[in-house]
Amino acid sequence: GWPPPRKDVTRSLDCIFLHANASMERITAALSKIGLAVHSHAEARDHDEHARNVSKDGQVVAKTTLLRDKKGRVYLAIHHPNTGISTKILSTRLGCGKGGLAEASGPLTREVFGSSSVITLGCVLECTHAVGILLDQELRSEFWVGAANGAAAGSIFLDGVHVSQLLEDRALETIDFAASPKIDRDNPPDLKAFADALEPLPKDVLERAQEQAEKEAARETLEGTSKKKRANAAGNDKMGADGHRRVLDVNTLTADLIKQVLAAPAGDVEAQRRVKLDVASRLNQLRNAAYAAGFAAKC
Repeated sequence: GWPPPRKDVTRSLDCIFLHANASMERITAALSKIGLAVHSHAEARDHDEHARNVSKDGQVVAKTTLLRDKKGRVYLAIHHPNTGISTKILSTRLGCGKGGLAEASGPLTREVFGSSSVITLGCVLECTHAVGILLDQELRSEFWVGAANGAAAGSIFLDGVHVSQLLEDRALETIDFAASPKIDRDNPPDLKAFADALEPLPKDVLERAQEQAEKEAARETLEGTSKKKRANAAGNDKMGADGHRRVLDVNTLTADLIKQVLAAPAGDVEAQRRVKLDVASRLNQLRNAAYAAGFAAKC
């Protein structure tokens, strides 16, 4: 269904991994043509870890965000980590209308790039589907972008010109994501021509992704329900059947227990007095523990 359940401001996909089946030789060969190389580093699990692995002296580590429109076209935004992307504004600029653009789901990302929701230039080079590249103009100087992960983890230090050279066979547009140009009869959407030139994803790809997304959503709902039941069960320890906090009548409990002790075979008066004081002292500890647990004392 459309639109998918996403917020207006997209979540960024950390640009650090390479599809397991992608050819490292291919990206290495492409880089050698423009005088660049992959810099090896430790495997990273997210953007922050990636930045710690490669960034020095404030160097920028780019992020990517994969978007899809209601016609089934996909766009890969390569942007500065501080750049916010509003799907509402970008949708109108691409000529998709109101609510016509959203973040791509994890299943769709896997269908397009083979990765499990993260993307690199290596993934893009291996991708056989039409993908529009939107490059952030805020990436003015050189920046890091992921090339591979796993045992052969690595990144590339490049600039926007190098990205254009590496992705020369892809539709690419450098834009200002913060711009919100006036759009009316005399001012058509500034990125509509770019979007119109893209082919939508094959129908079977979209259907598989939608089916998988529904399965994952159902699983998350089931897991959430199970967690809620467990939480409610734990809460019942302190709640009565009517939903109100149960009252623990510790004073009555104390008196009853003392009576039970005194009902034992009678000894001398002094012995009974000592037993009573001892039991009262111990049950006073129980009373304090009940208060600390949040129960009310019924006097």
